[in-house]
Amino acid sequence: TGVQTCALPIYETAPLIGGNLGNSKMLPGFLDAHSHFVGAANAMTQCDLSECGNFSEIVDAMKMFAEKRNLSKDAWIVGCNYDQNFLEEKRHPDRYVLDEISHTNPVLLIHASSHMGVVNSKGLEIQQIDEKTEDCPGGKYGRIAGTRIPDGYMEEKAFLAFQSKLPMTSMEELMQLIGEAQKMYASYGVTTVQDGMVGKPLFELLKYASANGLLKLDVDRKSTRLNSS
Repeated sequence: TGVQTCALPIYETAPLIGGNLGNSKMLPGFLDAHSHFVGAANAMTQCDLSECGNFSEIVDAMKMFAEKRNLSKDAWIVGCNYDQNFLEEKRHPDRYVLDEISHTNPVLLIHASSHMGVVNSKGLEIQQIDEKTEDCPGGKYGRIAGTRIPDGYMEEKAFLAFQSKLPMTSMEELMQLIGEAQKMYASYGVTTVQDGMVGKPLFELLKYASANGLLKLDVDRKSTRLNSS
């Protein structure tokens, strides 16, 4: 009753927008209750491997992804959401499997848990990880059986340290990714998106996007709203 008391006067006095929709339907936009908008934008730089059932499908998916995004010969090719438990091989792919994707590009696969991953030979070379590299406290590198040669697998703090050294996405590409992410949200009818973990640098990034007219949707961060207008 309280909602009706407040809403009805507004409804009765609100101006009618638009005209006869005919057989079409108009639905209100959905408000995203909780997600990570910029994280979703960044994820578009990664190939989703959750539907891959074996190493061969991972290799094919990553090659197609790199071609579709027209990545340069030295760009990182990153895949995410693989899970060895659901692969036919029942193990993590290694550097040699990832070398089938590319010998010239560094290649990184991020496990579905985000606590581990695998890199190809080029990626190991770039970050200077070899048989002399020691495991760090709280993390470890996989090794080829009977040797100290890294097989490309990394977990926990070893993996996090590796990720921290990856090149930053350029501002130009970030703005493009934000545009792509908005199209993805809008395709599901979401008109207000939420980012649940916005520090000062990320807030400044969103302010920049808003000031330059790049936000077509509303982006909420708790009590802070950046309007598309």
